Amino acid sequence: MPINVQKIMMNNRQPIAVNPIGSNHGFSLIEVLVSLFVISIGMLGIVGLFTSSIRFTDSAYLNSQAIVLSYDLIEKIRANPQAITIYQIDHLSDVTASPDCNTASCTATTMAQADLANWKLLLTTELPAADASVAVTSSKVTITISWTDRGEQQSHSIDMTL
Repeated sequence: MPINVQKIMMNNRQPIAVNPIGSNHGFSLIEVLVSLFVISIGMLGIVGLFTSSIRFTDSAYLNSQAIVLSYDLIEKIRANPQAITIYQIDHLSDVTASPDCNTASCTATTMAQADLANWKLLLTTELPAADASVAVTSSKVTITISWTDRGEQQSHSIDMTL
């Protein structure tokens, strides 16, 4: 028999083993509920961090797409400097459809129009509610792209000196 167990005799029956006060083992229901509550609060915090990280990752992705698309148009302008003034637009709605320069020969002007039409398609595909402007001077091009990210207007602007 264990050392700390006492025997109590009840009306000529077998002795019953009873633990002395203070030596209880195990958890009470209250302790289990408090533990579950603390774990639940911790899990809610982890879920909150996870959703925030997804939101920030999505915003960073859209910003990266705007930067890549800005440089894409800059490279097209560098490749076609004869028609630099054709690249100037105030809004994407100013861009009209153009001939396909992949199957037919194009002049510098029609190539610039085709570049803008393809760029407009990329912008509207990659960025939600996208708009853009391209300002051209004799030695400088400024491209500004704007889009909507979670209800807020975002923009990215880049300058290029020719």
